[in-house]
Amino acid sequence: IASLRSLVEENAYLIEKTQELQKQRYMDLDQRLHELKMRSNIEEDKLLSSEQVTIIGPGSEVLLYKEALELFQTGNYAQSLENFRKLIISFPEGEYASEAYFWSGELFLAQQKLEDARESYLVVVNKYDQHPRAADSLFKLYEIEKKLFQSEASNTYLMDLISKYPDS
Repeated sequence: IASLRSLVEENAYLIEKTQELQKQRYMDLDQRLHELKMRSNIEEDKLLSSEQVTIIGPGSEVLLYKEALELFQTGNYAQSLENFRKLIISFPEGEYASEAYFWSGELFLAQQKLEDARESYLVVVNKYDQHPRAADSLFKLYEIEKKLFQSEASNTYLMDLISKYPDS
């Protein structure tokens, strides 16, 4: 029994580590896909307009967003979260505000701060419902409610996801 118990604990540990690795890979892949989409949108904008506008400045929205993502990718989550907060405060109606809310939710979720993650995802769902991250945010809300054993709320989010974003 003791050796079986040891094997069960070892397998549980390996499963937990595999799940963490899978979550990190998902976040990395999601980030790469989003960057590709953003690049293609930027290239389209450049082709449509003859003048090119570049935002250069120490406090610009684009630079703050890129810095926050770089910090996130290097594992400096606290500083990344702080930069996303600065972005939200400095540019509440900016182009990257919805992204900042989404990634803040991801950071909170990774830290098991489910209430904070829920708030971030709710902003994306309610304020930026046409944004590509809205469907992801609804799914994350479903997962959070499921973790909190709120089956009625989780089912509501799942049904909203299916009805509002059937192709997601």
